[in-house]
Amino acid sequence: MDFVKRIVLLMLVGMSLICSVYAGTAGYSYTNPDSADYMTVTFTGTSSGGTPVSWSWNFGDSTTGTGQSIQHTYEYIDTGSLIHSVNLTVTFDDNTTASFEDNINIDEPTLHASFTSDPAISLDKITGYAPLPVTVTDTTIGRHETDWNWGDGTDTSSVNPGSHTYQTSGTYTLRLTVTRDSSTSTYSRYVVVKEPDVTAAFSANITKGIAPLTVEFTDESSGDIDSWEWEIVGDGFSTTRTDENFVYTFEKADTYTVLLRASGTGGTDTEEKKDYITVTPNITASFKATPPLTGYAPLKVQFTDTSVGHPNITSWHWDFGDYRQSNEPNPLHTYQDAGTFTVILTVENDQGEISATKTDYITVKGEATPTPTKTPTPTPKVTLMPTPTTAVTADNSKETTLSAGGQTGTRIFGIPGTEFFRSEITKFYGLYKEYVYLVKHIGG
Repeated sequence: MDFVKRIVLLMLVGMSLICSVYAGTAGYSYTNPDSADYMTVTFTGTSSGGTPVSWSWNFGDSTTGTGQSIQHTYEYIDTGSLIHSVNLTVTFDDNTTASFEDNINIDEPTLHASFTSDPAISLDKITGYAPLPVTVTDTTIGRHETDWNWGDGTDTSSVNPGSHTYQTSGTYTLRLTVTRDSSTSTYSRYVVVKEPDVTAAFSANITKGIAPLTVEFTDESSGDIDSWEWEIVGDGFSTTRTDENFVYTFEKADTYTVLLRASGTGGTDTEEKKDYITVTPNITASFKATPPLTGYAPLKVQFTDTSVGHPNITSWHWDFGDYRQSNEPNPLHTYQDAGTFTVILTVENDQGEISATKTDYITVKGEATPTPTKTPTPTPKVTLMPTPTTAVTADNSKETTLSAGGQTGTRIFGIPGTEFFRSEITKFYGLYKEYVYLVKHIGG
């Protein structure tokens, strides 16, 4: 029995040696294109020593796949060479497996500068009419830095700078220069800008009026034109039209700018008329003030709105000229300080607003000075004496009878209890002599 066991053991060892000698192996090859798809790698698995039944891949970037031949696209990383460790495991029909792992190196494609444009490049040049906008797109493959030169004295380092407009006619060289490490590549094309033979022009049958205002716009452009772009712009408002001629109704009061861009085979031209249409609201602003319009501070003035609007006025704003305001229709306002004041009333309805101004409308003086009270002048107290009926002359002792009441003489108030009368004036030797009669106090 020992002999038999030895024979069986030897047979098993031999079979094991034979199996190890003929065990299957795995391997692969890969390629990547020298193009924009250089990050897409094609893998092809190989095996020997058995019959493979499955192929399992680990691409080294946390993704897997199956199949003998397979494509895998790696994410772009901004480095010079891209290295990944890729593993292939092959399973054979006897349930044995074989694996192969190696590093792959994805080389960047050869640096070749290139771009596309709109308008498109035709016969190695870009052609159009001034002003000519040109939009470029960088199509250079692989990692690189860019420098654009538009040929008209301007440049940019943006990868895709968008649109650049050539304002005047001429021939320009548009150049793209790309660099990668120590490598440089340049791609350039001519830009031929022609003078346009299209001239944009338009008119309107009316440019001023009260809302709602209906205006007819007429294209008057010259040249071979096949498209029209109109734009009407107001305060916070904009609308467009593409008809050659059109009618538009302005509902709101405002000042509007109108623009027409005419295009055709001969190019594009634009005419813009700023503040071309003026629409006023259907309102007449007016007001009055109840006199006095001139007076001393504090001066109260009653203001009354006399405006007319269709539709009806919805708001009022008064500016009294003294830094005070009101939103009432008919305010009563008191001017506290002296001065001359301009009053403005602004009224508004659904169509807009309008103002009425009265310059130097209110005049306010300083506070009035009180009139001083006059002190009455005291009247002298006079005691009238009875009028005498006789008097004695100074020269002949003859009594002279005086008129009763003494109304013929001039009263002179003198010593209390006496009254003098000038009764007679005579002329003696060129001199005047006045006779004075003494009226004696009668009754003591």
